[in-house]
Amino acid sequence: MSKTSTEQMRHALNGPTMGTRWTALFHTSPGFSAVDITQALQSAVDEVDNQMSTWKADSDLMRLNAAPVGEWVEIPARLMAVLELGLSIGRASGGAFDIGMGDAVRAWGFGADEAAPDRIRTAHATQRRPAHDLIELAPETLRARKSGPLSLDLNAIAKGYGVDRLAEVLLGYDISAALVGIDGEMRGLGLRGDTQPWIVAVEDPDPQRRAAH
Repeated sequence: MSKTSTEQMRHALNGPTMGTRWTALFHTSPGFSAVDITQALQSAVDEVDNQMSTWKADSDLMRLNAAPVGEWVEIPARLMAVLELGLSIGRASGGAFDIGMGDAVRAWGFGADEAAPDRIRTAHATQRRPAHDLIELAPETLRARKSGPLSLDLNAIAKGYGVDRLAEVLLGYDISAALVGIDGEMRGLGLRGDTQPWIVAVEDPDPQRRAAH
């Protein structure tokens, strides 16, 4: 058998998501078509973005943010899972990680709006309770409600969840060795095509060159 017939094919896929791009790097046997898997990967991150984005006014998360206090809101299962995890981390960290800081995030210009001094002062002055004290989840019926004013923001966890979804899609296609990522959130599966470990690096904070730190 010729060497060419046994060499693995390298696939480096990517697409838009969450204001940046997702990536997936893996190897397959020759002749593998990546068309279907590319569409599946894109659909997976689109679903996360449509449910959890704070940049899209019609996302499921923003629907929950806009709902009146005390009103139950139906939410999709994936958003429920991420909210449960975010609240769990909030409790475990004593509130150091808090998904209820959406107003402050936007005030400082880390959302769709420019930074605004008035809103920054308001965010500073706000007496806060952590999100895990202000939101009730009913996983069995996929509903959530707020017991007080609350602006949820999942940007500290949603991209990582999107990366997990990329990995799940690849595993569903029996691809158990890959490197997937969204804007610096990375996950490695198995080994590279040459059986060596995946290698990632922190980038040198120098805008004039792209190099590992």
